[in-house]
Amino acid sequence: MAADALRLLVDVALLISVAELLWSLWRLPPGGRRAALLANLGAGLALMLGLRLSLSEPGPAGHWAILACLALAGLSHLIDVRLRGSAGRSRSKPA
Repeated sequence: MAADALRLLVDVALLISVAELLWSLWRLPPGGRRAALLANLGAGLALMLGLRLSLSEPGPAGHWAILACLALAGLSHLIDVRLRGSAGRSRSKPA
Protein backbone atom coordinates (compact mmCIF):
# COMPACT_ATOMS: atom_id res chain seq x y z
CA MET A 1 0.00 0.00 0.00
CA ALA A 2 2.76 2.47 0.92
CA ALA A 3 4.66 1.66 -2.28
CA ASP A 4 1.55 2.43 -4.34
CA ALA A 5 1.14 5.77 -2.58
CA LEU A 6 4.79 6.62 -3.21
CA ARG A 7 4.48 5.73 -6.90
CA LEU A 8 1.39 7.92 -7.14
CA LEU A 9 3.22 10.79 -5.44
CA VAL A 10 6.13 10.50 -7.88
CA ASP A 11 3.69 10.34 -10.81
CA VAL A 12 1.99 13.54 -9.64
CA ALA A 13 5.36 15.27 -9.21
CA LEU A 14 6.37 14.16 -12.72
CA LEU A 15 3.13 15.48 -14.15
CA ILE A 16 3.54 18.85 -12.43
CA SER A 17 7.16 19.10 -13.59
CA VAL A 18 6.23 18.31 -17.19
CA ALA A 19 3.52 20.99 -17.02
CA GLU A 20 6.11 23.45 -15.66
CA LEU A 21 8.49 22.51 -18.48
CA LEU A 22 5.81 23.07 -21.13
CA TRP A 23 4.77 26.36 -19.53
CA SER A 24 8.41 27.50 -19.49
CA LEU A 25 8.81 26.66 -23.17
CA TRP A 26 5.67 28.63 -23.97
CA ARG A 27 6.17 31.71 -21.77
CA LEU A 28 9.91 32.40 -21.45
CA PRO A 29 11.73 34.13 -24.30
CA PRO A 30 14.65 32.24 -25.85
CA GLY A 31 17.98 32.95 -24.23
CA GLY A 32 20.36 31.96 -21.48
CA ARG A 33 17.84 32.26 -18.64
CA ARG A 34 15.38 29.98 -20.43
CA ALA A 35 18.07 27.46 -21.31
CA ALA A 36 19.34 27.33 -17.72
CA LEU A 37 15.81 26.81 -16.39
CA LEU A 38 15.13 24.06 -18.93
CA ALA A 39 18.40 22.33 -18.03
CA ASN A 40 17.46 22.55 -14.35
CA LEU A 41 13.99 21.13 -15.00
CA GLY A 42 15.51 18.42 -17.20
CA ALA A 43 17.81 17.30 -14.39
CA GLY A 44 14.91 17.10 -11.96
CA LEU A 45 12.70 15.26 -14.42
CA ALA A 46 15.43 12.72 -15.17
CA LEU A 47 15.96 12.08 -11.45
CA MET A 48 12.24 11.67 -10.83
CA LEU A 49 11.91 9.34 -13.81
CA GLY A 50 14.79 7.26 -12.46
CA LEU A 51 13.07 7.13 -9.08
CA ARG A 52 9.80 6.10 -10.72
CA LEU A 53 11.55 3.34 -12.66
CA SER A 54 13.24 2.08 -9.49
CA LEU A 55 9.89 1.93 -7.69
CA SER A 56 8.47 -0.35 -10.39
CA GLU A 57 10.92 -3.15 -9.48
CA PRO A 58 12.87 -3.18 -12.73
CA GLY A 59 14.63 -6.17 -14.22
CA PRO A 60 18.13 -6.03 -15.71
CA ALA A 61 16.98 -3.84 -18.62
CA GLY A 62 15.33 -1.49 -16.15
CA HIS A 63 18.60 -1.01 -14.34
CA TRP A 64 20.14 0.29 -17.57
CA ALA A 65 17.17 2.66 -17.97
CA ILE A 66 17.75 3.96 -14.43
CA LEU A 67 21.44 4.41 -15.20
CA ALA A 68 20.51 6.36 -18.35
CA CYS A 69 18.19 8.60 -16.31
CA LEU A 70 20.94 9.30 -13.79
CA ALA A 71 23.45 10.05 -16.55
CA LEU A 72 20.97 12.39 -18.23
CA ALA A 73 20.33 14.14 -14.91
CA GLY A 74 24.06 14.62 -14.40
CA LEU A 75 24.53 15.99 -17.90
CA SER A 76 21.59 18.37 -17.49
CA HIS A 77 23.02 19.54 -14.19
CA LEU A 78 26.43 20.23 -15.76
CA ILE A 79 24.74 22.23 -18.53
CA ASP A 80 22.74 24.17 -15.93
CA VAL A 81 25.85 25.00 -13.88
CA ARG A 82 27.75 26.03 -17.01
CA LEU A 83 24.93 28.30 -18.20
CA ARG A 84 24.48 29.91 -14.78
CA GLY A 85 28.22 30.40 -14.45
CA SER A 86 28.53 32.11 -17.82
CA ALA A 87 25.52 34.32 -17.03
CA GLY A 88 27.14 35.35 -13.74
CA ARG A 89 30.45 36.21 -15.41
CA SER A 90 28.78 38.33 -18.09
CA ARG A 91 26.93 40.38 -15.44
CA SER A 92 30.05 41.00 -13.33
CA LYS A 93 32.12 42.47 -16.20
CA PRO A 94 32.61 46.22 -15.90
CA ALA A 95 31.20 48.32 -18.73
